Amino acid sequence: LEQASNGHISTPSSHAQLHSVQMLVVHQVIYVIDQDGVVRALWTRHKYMYLLWQYSVAPSSHLLRVDHNVLYLASPDRNIVALRASDGAVLWTKRRT
Repeated sequence: LEQASNGHISTPSSHAQLHSVQMLVVHQVIYVIDQDGVVRALWTRHKYMYLLWQYSVAPSSHLLRVDHNVLYLASPDRNIVALRASDGAVLWTKRRT
């Protein structure tokens, strides 16, 4: 299991609404999901940030963890989605019981 820090932040948008995001930080990669279900992997190098990949899942999904190059997410309809952490490819989707 890789060391990760988990945090929630809210950022104001141009329409003065709060926009909630969740993030996991693993080494120099930041995995972010917003309330609309857009997942992004951002690589940090010095003072710069680079978008590695982006993928859309169900709105209001949340990040669970990163383990052995797999990013696990939970959707509000009780599905678990596994994405390859390095490129965002879908590995599998499973219904939680």
